[in-house]
Amino acid sequence: MAKEAERHVQAVAAALEVLAAFDADRPLRLKEIYERTGQHRSRLLRLLGTLEAYGFIESNEREGTYALGRVLHTFGTMVQERFERLSDSVRPALKRLVAATGDTAFFSSAQGMNRLVVASEESTEALRFTAKEGQTRPLHLGASSKVLLAFGDAGTLERAMMAVPDDERGALEPELAAIREAGFAVSSGQVTAHGFAVAVPVLRQGASGCDVLTLAGPLGKLGPDLINRYVEELRREAALLHATLPPFAAASAATAPKSNEES
Repeated sequence: MAKEAERHVQAVAAALEVLAAFDADRPLRLKEIYERTGQHRSRLLRLLGTLEAYGFIESNEREGTYALGRVLHTFGTMVQERFERLSDSVRPALKRLVAATGDTAFFSSAQGMNRLVVASEESTEALRFTAKEGQTRPLHLGASSKVLLAFGDAGTLERAMMAVPDDERGALEPELAAIREAGFAVSSGQVTAHGFAVAVPVLRQGASGCDVLTLAGPLGKLGPDLINRYVEELRREAALLHATLPPFAAASAATAPKSNEES
């Protein structure tokens, strides 16, 4: 019997990859979707046609563009109340982190093969790191994602590893082991060239896996003293969230993907 993480329908996965290519509420041309997915033009046209037939995509023949369809708004509305409850629960912790450090703080969880920013509070500094609520990133890139893998459940790890290039898997596994031992992760310029992120797990009550709490800012200020201070601040807030968030808090949060920058 195939493992759960291996049970994929290729056509469905390809269609979902097309939807994930839309990282903002703006139309994309076919060339842009190709550049973001790597799928061949003929296959993209078939996928886009199917998604349009079911309301997930809207096309503008005059402009030659595609946009997310209104049916996604219906799905978003169905989960909005749960999403907002979780955001409201973690926002006080994020505000305290921003006040204590001056950098952007955000709370994320694993969703399928991606990391989802559930709630974010941005720095007010002119030079700052941006993480928009609803933003998604691959589960194997950046400090936040690697914490989710290092402290996550086996299924999450298996799904994520499927997206990791073969030549990178050997280095990722010992890195995740080191993160488990240290209890935090740091990334610098891994996804965003001039950004850093420091992340710690928020363990769930009575459940395997975790959510993740992150501080992020401009790479130029990163140093050992800052890392130590940020880890201490993050762990303090993570302990409070662990005591107050309900089990499977992250599993109840979902929203249509948006995007900005993440280290």
